[in-house]
Amino acid sequence: MLLFLITIVGAMPTYSFAMDNDIHISKPVVSNSEKEVALEAIRVLVNEQGYTRVIIGLAIDFKPEGELTQKEIDEQHEATAETRQRLLAEIKEHFDFALEEYFFETIPYITVNINQKILDFLAQHPLVKTIQLDETIPLSTPSLNMEVIQ
Repeated sequence: MLLFLITIVGAMPTYSFAMDNDIHISKPVVSNSEKEVALEAIRVLVNEQGYTRVIIGLAIDFKPEGELTQKEIDEQHEATAETRQRLLAEIKEHFDFALEEYFFETIPYITVNINQKILDFLAQHPLVKTIQLDETIPLSTPSLNMEVIQ
């Protein structure tokens, strides 16, 4: 199996990890104007298409697994799963919309289809750290800092 590890320089926030069992809420280090520009681009697509697919970064502390013990990895997975389940349950409770969610076991991100009402809800939600378009980026894009692992 071929695994692609793509790093887009400057696109991902830096995370920290706490050693206890609590879920720690934190906000991205992004100015309000930068956040509004990103949200506006998503709003435009939602208005044109009725919905769009986004990647939601969960507002939990995170550290790469290579820097953790197995116990810490398990705790981090549990915190990610709990936060993800809470957020998706709240969305489903308030909105009748086919989310078609996909989640990742090892990183605090989920992808979902959203409409305008869900976007507005997520933009203000304390469990949401980031919202970005889920876009296909061709592997031939020269500006990507990319590493291929086999």
